Amino acid sequence: MVEDPTIGSGDHDDVGERPAGPLKSVRVRLALLVVAIAIVGAGLVWYFDHQNRGKFMQKTDNAYVAADSVVVAPKVAGYVERVFVSANQAVRKGQQLAELDPREYLAQSEQITSQIDTAKAAVETSRSQIAEQQATIVQARAQAASARA
Repeated sequence: MVEDPTIGSGDHDDVGERPAGPLKSVRVRLALLVVAIAIVGAGLVWYFDHQNRGKFMQKTDNAYVAADSVVVAPKVAGYVERVFVSANQAVRKGQQLAELDPREYLAQSEQITSQIDTAKAAVETSRSQIAEQQATIVQARAQAASARA
């Protein structure tokens, strides 16, 4: 029978022990644990930052962003007195965004009101002139009728 040179050759003093591997060292295990905790911590920090700020930011490579935004223009021109929203704030339909200075419109309203009053006075003057002319016509007809008789 041929002897196996690896069995019973007497090269190892402790046959049951194996040499310590790199994962069996306490220092290596502790370092791996610290690295794993750091990776998990960094992932949690990124996740919460993304949930609070990052998901609202748009990134693009071609300078095109498909977003729900509109250009706002007033129906009337005027100076803005107060703004009720900030830049990039979400708003609802019908929400007041700004207040215009009313002084110019109040002055225009007063001017138009005075023009209406002037026009009403002119109408009354015309009505009185019509009544006067009708009276003059009646008088002239009466004089013409008396002259014929």
